[in-house]
Amino acid sequence: MVGTITFWHDTKAYGFLTVANGDQFFFHITQFKEKDHKPVRGAICSFALGKPIADGKKIQAIDVRFAHPHEVGLRTLSDAGVVALIAGNASEAGAS
Repeated sequence: MVGTITFWHDTKAYGFLTVANGDQFFFHITQFKEKDHKPVRGAICSFALGKPIADGKKIQAIDVRFAHPHEVGLRTLSDAGVVALIAGNASEAGAS
């Protein structure tokens, strides 16, 4: 699945991903697989759905990582720069 980080609480290390139909999925920093970066609000991410963390809880997002351009319908390197900027990687996008 692909969604956007619409909420991130840096101190408590959790956030929510929102998909196109408006559904939201909780994720914890332990499920964020980009070890050299931290989650940021507005980043487009790919993820899978895991089991609820407890009975009565909603399904959570697992294996969360920044989306590759092809996962969000981008085809050019300049479009890929947009994803890098959204993910907070301005140097990768060629921005100064």
